[in-house]
Amino acid sequence: MPNIGEEFGKQRIGFFRSKQAYDAFRHAYDDAMTGLPQPTETLDVETSFGTVRAYRFGTDPRTPLVVRPGKTSSTPMWE
Repeated sequence: MPNIGEEFGKQRIGFFRSKQAYDAFRHAYDDAMTGLPQPTETLDVETSFGTVRAYRFGTDPRTPLVVRPGKTSSTPMWE
């Protein structure tokens, strides 16, 4: 569940100011993800700051290369 509302700002973690802001982000995120290959694995990892989503692309058996988007961005930036 996304962090929606000003009360999350007091915790100094990422949040959306409104449901409309979240919906706009989610639409852009989903649209941009269509430009990437289909993930072969999706993992949701719970942290003390919230849930982190990780994707695996491809089936190469070697140790995967981990790429992380920059601050205030997400996976679709790699598109």
